[in-house]
Amino acid sequence: MLYVIDSAGNGYGPFSSVAEQGGVLHCYGDTPLDLPLAVIGSYTTAAIFTRSASPAVPEAVTMRQARLALLGAGKLAAVQSAIDALPSPQKEAAQIEWEYSNEVRRDQPFVKALAPALGLNDAALDALFINAQRL
Repeated sequence: MLYVIDSAGNGYGPFSSVAEQGGVLHCYGDTPLDLPLAVIGSYTTAAIFTRSASPAVPEAVTMRQARLALLGAGKLAAVQSAIDALPSPQKEAAQIEWEYSNEVRRDQPFVKALAPALGLNDAALDALFINAQRL
């Protein structure tokens, strides 16, 4: 099955196939959906991925995997701004986690704090972790 993540981090799916034509992303499956590219923004091949039925969301990924997944989703550049916008001492704790952690855990407070600032809802965050695990 295919899942689509738009430039705002919203997740759509599952679909059996996806095709872009005339400025519209046509998503076919049990519940077909046409997503105008003007509405969903750009997407990359990292944002559209095939997955088996109900893969488990990993509890943790390496920092390398997390950064590559964020880059593929167009979110990496926004992380520092999101950290800077947090109140103290949450800001300083998030900065330490971002700079010095070897892994990123899905249940970490700093992940939960940054997700909304990056425009990621729970489904999009889960999809990002699933995608990161593959990198």
